[in-house]
Amino acid sequence: MSVLSSVVASINKAIIKATTAGDTKAVNKLTKLADKPDAVTNRIQQIEAKQSEYMDTGPENSVDTFHGGSLDNPSRQSEGLVFSSFDKNQAKAYSGGSAMGGEGNQGKIHTLPLNEKSLISEADAKTIMSKNGIAPINKDWNTDESQLYELLDPQFEQFIGDANVAKLKSIMAKDSKNGIRFSDYDVVGGQKEGAKNVVSWKKEQVSPVDTYIHRTNSQANINEGNFNYRSGSTPAAAGKGEGIFTSPTSYADQNAAYGSRELGVVTERADAAKLGQGQTRLAMDGPDTPETFIPEAQVQEIFEIKPAVMQLTEMGNKTVSSIAKATDNFKASVSDMRKSNDIKNMFKDEDMSDENIVGMFVDSLRVIDENAAGQARKVAGHEKVYERISLQDLYDKVGRKIEARMTTGTKNRWPPAKRREVGATMLNYTRGNLGDFIEEAMVKTKTGKGIEVKDELLLTTNKGFKDWARTGGRTLMNALEGPREARNPAINHHGDWVMNEAGEITGFPRGSTAAGFFSGGTKVQLSESHFPSVVKSLNILGRQQIGMDREFFELTKTLGKKGVLKERPGPLAEHKASLNLQRLTDNEQDELTEAYDVLQRALKEAYPDKPPTGKQFIEMKESMFSGRIKALDSVARETKTKGNQYKSKQSSTRRLDEEIEKRFANDPEAKVYMQHNVDTRGRTSPIDPSGASLNSGGAIRHGFTGSKKPIVYGDEGFNQIVDDLVLFDDKAGLSKIQGTGLDRHSHWLKNKDTYLKQGQEAIDNASNPDWNPKWMDRKDAGPYLRGVMEVARIKKANDAGVPYESNMMIEVDAPSSGSQHIGAQYGDENTLNLTSVLTDPVDRTGLTAAEIRLLSEGVPDDAIAKDLYTDVGVKYKKNMQDSYDKLAETDPEKARLFKEISDEFLGGDRGIVKPIVMKVPYGAGNDTLKMDLNSQLDGRKKLAILERGVDPDELMEFHWNEGMAKALNEGLATQYAFKKFNSVIGKIFNTRTNRKPLLVEGPAGDITDLTKYVMGSERTFRATIGPEGVPDLAAVRADNWRGQEVTVYNQIPKADISPEAINKIATDARMVTQGMAPNVTHMMDAAFLHKLVQAANAAGIEVRVVHDAFFVHPNDVKAVKQLSGKVFQDLHANYNIRRKMVEGLSEATGMPIEEILAKIEAKGLTMETGFDIGAQPVERFTNVVRGG
Repeated sequence: MSVLSSVVASINKAIIKATTAGDTKAVNKLTKLADKPDAVTNRIQQIEAKQSEYMDTGPENSVDTFHGGSLDNPSRQSEGLVFSSFDKNQAKAYSGGSAMGGEGNQGKIHTLPLNEKSLISEADAKTIMSKNGIAPINKDWNTDESQLYELLDPQFEQFIGDANVAKLKSIMAKDSKNGIRFSDYDVVGGQKEGAKNVVSWKKEQVSPVDTYIHRTNSQANINEGNFNYRSGSTPAAAGKGEGIFTSPTSYADQNAAYGSRELGVVTERADAAKLGQGQTRLAMDGPDTPETFIPEAQVQEIFEIKPAVMQLTEMGNKTVSSIAKATDNFKASVSDMRKSNDIKNMFKDEDMSDENIVGMFVDSLRVIDENAAGQARKVAGHEKVYERISLQDLYDKVGRKIEARMTTGTKNRWPPAKRREVGATMLNYTRGNLGDFIEEAMVKTKTGKGIEVKDELLLTTNKGFKDWARTGGRTLMNALEGPREARNPAINHHGDWVMNEAGEITGFPRGSTAAGFFSGGTKVQLSESHFPSVVKSLNILGRQQIGMDREFFELTKTLGKKGVLKERPGPLAEHKASLNLQRLTDNEQDELTEAYDVLQRALKEAYPDKPPTGKQFIEMKESMFSGRIKALDSVARETKTKGNQYKSKQSSTRRLDEEIEKRFANDPEAKVYMQHNVDTRGRTSPIDPSGASLNSGGAIRHGFTGSKKPIVYGDEGFNQIVDDLVLFDDKAGLSKIQGTGLDRHSHWLKNKDTYLKQGQEAIDNASNPDWNPKWMDRKDAGPYLRGVMEVARIKKANDAGVPYESNMMIEVDAPSSGSQHIGAQYGDENTLNLTSVLTDPVDRTGLTAAEIRLLSEGVPDDAIAKDLYTDVGVKYKKNMQDSYDKLAETDPEKARLFKEISDEFLGGDRGIVKPIVMKVPYGAGNDTLKMDLNSQLDGRKKLAILERGVDPDELMEFHWNEGMAKALNEGLATQYAFKKFNSVIGKIFNTRTNRKPLLVEGPAGDITDLTKYVMGSERTFRATIGPEGVPDLAAVRADNWRGQEVTVYNQIPKADISPEAINKIATDARMVTQGMAPNVTHMMDAAFLHKLVQAANAAGIEVRVVHDAFFVHPNDVKAVKQLSGKVFQDLHANYNIRRKMVEGLSEATGMPIEEILAKIEAKGLTMETGFDIGAQPVERFTNVVRGG
């Protein structure tokens, strides 16, 4: 453990101990130290820097360098740094003031002799910085994008800070290095990097004796800490004269040491080992050290280590006063809370100590800060982005953190209503009292219903908080972090869910409650969904550990910083450059501002009494903005979104990495157990707020590991890894729709040396922060990297003749799972063929004996797959060509322009079609699908199209009407029929006046309550803040029933699902027509998942899941694919979803089944099935899930 990490760990440990003991005085003193990480670092580095002054570098290999100007310029120097050049003419230019930043010192030139052996290169210096966390104080910059002189010169905003300069100096001194060579601007010749310069540290003294400096605390004599000094005394154990010795100290003694004067004690390095652990540990950090004596004669010097001053960057117009104000606000908040009767009632059974109150504010700040990452959303193009989550969800997150803090050490759990109420109250107190750290914005967000929007308050932390956190606040927050929620991933199994015969949860995993069986918090309390069959699969998943490949994890961090992995933020310089290319020019901004001014005046005139609704605002904006203004508006929004996404990636990546590092701290393979629960449709998810799970997406998901099983080079498991590797090698061009399993294996045999070399290169560079190979520039970098690494490991073990056990997992998923289930329910053979449900093995006619042998050895026998997205894409392309031809008959120039621009700006057909086709089985309306199509053109593309005389809106309307809509209706006829069927069911339920919950039986006999999916009810939570930052608690105990819009304060503690309550719920026509289809499809997705998990478990196979994706050991891929086919066939052969929905509707409304069927038929719909899926040979179902 390094000196710094030891000190930091010991401070945090001491804070926890002192807080637990209720020692407020100790907590205050320790947090003052913890709040100054630069000071802590400086104190240590003063010792280490002092050490370097005693090191003898020797006169050999001396070379002269030249410095122009004063050697003592405090504005240009840090920790004694001096910039000089090997070229005397460069120094003259600087001294005369002719160079950039010249000091004008009348030609003074200083000759500085340096030892060439003591110099390192700029690249080596940056490597040291990267490995040791040395970075610019201003987080808008990073080390890689900065020049060396910018990092070390205080006048530049890239400056790393005095503490980091000292740290760099100390690290270099350990290897007898005292300077850095670097390329600089040639102020004589005017070339960008023509000058060869050096930066070095002045040496004030040199001793020929190799020495070491020990730390000690000073009181009276030198008698506290891990060191003691007794002048003129003879320790009995040592039997020697006066000197310095280490001694054990108890926790009770340590309070006296807080804040004591620190001294450095210099001895010869040979004597340093005699002090054992005492040389690098603070007093409060055990274990105790046995007494060890150093004679006074060996002590060369005792000097005081002066306390360093914490360096703060500018926080806008705020400096240290911001920290003081925040502290005052904390205290004011405590006072306010103790005066509030509502708060007293809310926490009447809790420990309301000062530490817990401040801790609750820290919990709230932490959640708000993490809200920069928000939650993952899939947008057009199938790209996962992050957006901030709503205020309602923040309440639940804050409540959970505070619950964990308040209930630690007990088995008590809060009911959901209290958790949400506490979260809302504390979040609003934090907004009122720490507003300087919080960014609040009312924004318009999509409701998920076409173009409809709503106003929503979004919160995150601002730059002031970021600066505070960077300069000490983060250390304080970490020290006051509450206990980990017991339900979060853990190294020990959480226990099982237990359900009795009546369907009641009578036992639950550690940290959960019976109500926690369903995800969604208070939203599910009205639901009558009932899932006895899933308990078994939830427990199977909860008993399986999941780990992380350490080398792969390190490489994702390295490659993420290089911009290789798109889900990580990448280099800041590249991000800024990208934003600068995209953002509006000043003239463009003026145009847009004027357009909004005109719009606001029109809105005030049209709606004088009250502000327009979100929909009214959008409609007027659409009617008033010209095509150019709309394009400029798109650019402005896209630029802001891009900036927010970068910040979100920074936050989410930090949160994920921190969680995985914590897991590695507890287990060398980062293995944890995760408990799972379900939503009201049966879909399961792990309980993991950090995002460090298979649900995380991106490259990192391919680094998660399962149980180990042996793999031999060339066996079935190995061949599955090879197949998956080549599938994700986009340069090979052998995806599942481009090549067979034999094609991919043939490619491997021809290119295996390259794959193996790349894999070994990756493994060898796992700890190299500068690694960035060109061959990693590819679409699917994550699975490709994981694949080459694993085949290299297996090959290396094979060559060494040692067994190899792999814990790698391969992802197999259902191609367009929604369409699979709908196709199976309708017996639509064409859809089942296009979604890989029905497939045939590769045709063996004409195969060679060698190829047949390869198939017998486990090479996948997959034929080229048919593909639903490609099929619709072909139809879309044909429709567009026909439309261009037809348009050319009346307007050939427009037809030419439309086709030319479309070919240039809209890319490939499958890429456009896939994100749209995916949504149709889940009930997406035409407004949503059109928006996805229109999103193919960003604002800058629209401006470019306008310059060529074409209206982009007109072009995309043409694409929708003439191409996409027709292709969707032609290619997805069955999916649209099912959507229409759901709409009919919803409308019938909606028109009945005497109804009960709409319950539908699932494939496993479970019950899904669809009632809330055909209702327009929303529950909102109060966000009003009154005077002095206190939440407005007026009229919070109204006795409203739960179906109406309610606040967090008046939730009825038990669900009201009586017919009277159900009939009072307001309905929403759009929700009725669109709300059922996606949830019924999700229900079938979930049933398939649970059945497959249980079938695999019965076969002794571990399967980990993410909705319609399954992660299995390479040895088990073939078996799982066969099992999935049998499960899928059995599920649909014995279940008819349309019939069950009709039966559920009849039970809910009292309408006879025959009458419902008549209404269905009147809409042109049928209950018939095309063909009997159960009659097909099971061998045709081996690719229901597949790789790639």
